Amino acid sequence: MDDFNNNIKNFVINIISLSFFFYPTFSIGKVFSKGNILNLKCPGLTIKKITYLTFDKIDKSEFINIKIIDCKKIKMIDELDSFKLIITTGRKDGKSVSCLSDSKSYPCKFIVGEFKKNIVPSVALKRIFDYEEPKPEFLNETSSRLFINIYKIFEKDYKNISSTLIPLNTNFEY
Repeated sequence: MDDFNNNIKNFVINIISLSFFFYPTFSIGKVFSKGNILNLKCPGLTIKKITYLTFDKIDKSEFINIKIIDCKKIKMIDELDSFKLIITTGRKDGKSVSCLSDSKSYPCKFIVGEFKKNIVPSVALKRIFDYEEPKPEFLNETSSRLFINIYKIFEKDYKNISSTLIPLNTNFEY
């Protein structure tokens, strides 16, 4: 009987341990958009999933102050070609800013917000989007501008990233 009770205890402990291990996987799918900055600013918008996720990741990172962007610009960003959507850094009025565009030749088409003080902008973007920069083929003494293709980052983790439309203020799954 003691062996049976020990086996049950071990089984329960293993199940509990596995649930902690797999918890992040189970919890990622459901989202309620009310906590998203876009819903607070523009609750009537319907936007692409890629736009929603981009602003959600930036807002939750707390590296960039995105409170300055307005609904009209958000809608214009949403109309960019999702496959070409890039985020980079720039400067405006002596401050480091984050920019979205669909063209490297015009990288600051839309200023998303200002980086908070004491933050290295390129490092912040890498952390926000979990981006690992490719190793250069040769040593360069200057650092080149960082361009992160958001579509390429999200496409492996999310379904229908550029075609799914999300009405803000609703429940939906990533």
